[in-house]
Amino acid sequence: MFWTKPDGATLCDGFVQLAATVWDTLEHGWSEPARVSETTITDMIVAWLRRYYPDQVDAYKTHNESLVGGDIDMHFVGPAEYFGIRFQAKRLDGQKENLSYPALDSQQCEALQEHASAANLHPLYLFYNWWPGHPADFHAGCTVLDPWFVRDAFLEHEDGDWRRAANFLPKSRPWHNLVCLSGPPISYPDVRPGSPAGVSAVARHLKPRFRAPPGVSDEGHAYIGRLRSAPRSVRSLAESTDAQSEYFERNSVRWTVVVKDMGPNPSSDFESSPAPR
Repeated sequence: MFWTKPDGATLCDGFVQLAATVWDTLEHGWSEPARVSETTITDMIVAWLRRYYPDQVDAYKTHNESLVGGDIDMHFVGPAEYFGIRFQAKRLDGQKENLSYPALDSQQCEALQEHASAANLHPLYLFYNWWPGHPADFHAGCTVLDPWFVRDAFLEHEDGDWRRAANFLPKSRPWHNLVCLSGPPISYPDVRPGSPAGVSAVARHLKPRFRAPPGVSDEGHAYIGRLRSAPRSVRSLAESTDAQSEYFERNSVRWTVVVKDMGPNPSSDFESSPAPR
């Protein structure tokens, strides 16, 4: 299941390979009792990042998912700034004739948006994907989507099967776009992918363009904060100090993760490969 990390592999490489690992894991983990849960995949992703990028990634496990609608708070931290994303994880049911995300819930979507905004975090869905009879596109193992698209699907198809993957997959993007140089078709003036500003630029690009009411900013960079004003849990992980559990127990998501900006992240010649079978 795990990848043997080659020397020089960047965090971008790691995100690409994690998508391959998720795809492969789901392909071989649908039948009972081997069925792999969303929680198991989420824990695997965090453990994998900590194992292979110990100088760049740190994490603290708090609660299981709660009413705030999130699974992972991932904070991208620079020398003076940070940008946080709250991920809600959902798994594609690849065995049904009509592919769908059966666990999607409209009230949970509203909770994700509401509580993420209150915590100064950018909300995103993190989809874990695999479907049969398709050339193995390992970049599709993990994709991200703005929750506005989920809300729209519920409103537009309330009388039908609004959870169908066809409503979401064409609008989602590979999650490695968040940290790689090869992201969505946008320009990165004066920002570096993987930095707080770079990740914010990608997250902002994922949002529908017609959402902000007049006079209200809906820009992703509004979530960028000064590191000194970040929650104590984030600063504790970013500074590699001994974090006390009480700082984290106030958090209601399963994982708090900090990803440190280690400087320029050039693209590499690494290509993703399926996880060992």
